Amino acid sequence: MRTLKVLGPVITTLFLAVTAVGCAATEAGDDATTASNIQPFVDTLGGLGRGNWAYSFAVVRADGTRKVLVSKNADASKMGASTFKLFTGWTAFKRRTMDQDTLSNMLHHSNNGQADEAMRANGGTAANRKWLTGNGVALSNKFHQYDGSGLDNSSRLTANDLMALLTRIKADPEYKTFRGLLARPDESSTLSGRFDSLSGRIFAKTGTYPNSQVKALAGFAVLPDGENTLLFAVVGSGVGDSGSAYDRVEDVVRNAVAHAGDYVAPTEVGRVDNDPKSDDDVPRGPEGYSDSPL
Repeated sequence: MRTLKVLGPVITTLFLAVTAVGCAATEAGDDATTASNIQPFVDTLGGLGRGNWAYSFAVVRADGTRKVLVSKNADASKMGASTFKLFTGWTAFKRRTMDQDTLSNMLHHSNNGQADEAMRANGGTAANRKWLTGNGVALSNKFHQYDGSGLDNSSRLTANDLMALLTRIKADPEYKTFRGLLARPDESSTLSGRFDSLSGRIFAKTGTYPNSQVKALAGFAVLPDGENTLLFAVVGSGVGDSGSAYDRVEDVVRNAVAHAGDYVAPTEVGRVDNDPKSDDDVPRGPEGYSDSPL
């Protein structure tokens, strides 16, 4: 009897520990199921082909919760080309340092002169970064912007930096107004002739360094259900012909828009990620493409 009294607390502790492990295993199994369900989309990312690619795709639900679908090399330092104009433009838009008509032209047509003018109006690159980080954009220590346009080829960012900005913009009350300043297929813009079937649903900023074989695209797309929104950031270097690389990026984003809603578990399941920098359990893209210093 005395032995049972001594062992009683030990047995209880072991029971609780086993129960906790069982719960953790169940949760891990749920996550694994989510990763498995998204595999068909993950497999299509191999279609990006030639180049060293970094990307992240996430869905923001109508209730504001966020789920990262897939990412690869999202913390890699990359040449962002004209996607840097998103950081310049968002600050100028919120601080009202440039009128909306000029900002619209800058973002629609990737006007370098207007972007550099906006950066000067924002107080310069250091002031621009300070404002962004002070207003909810969690930039990494790899983010380095040296002009407003992205023409300075020493500027660097990560796909996660772009996603941090897109996430902050999506949560802002003026999101739809700013979204309307971005390039779109149904207007004269850098998306003209692209994504025709997604007119009125996709809003993005392109980025190109032809001589450095850099191609980038980042933005928002309204999913077919009309309620959820896809956030995406794709940045590649060594991609070969710019037009061909753009075709490949377009195919991947189209596929994401068509199917992303199928892979988002209901909110009540609890697998929600509101931190764009945290993707430890996020499915990774196809292997075989090395990271690049660009």
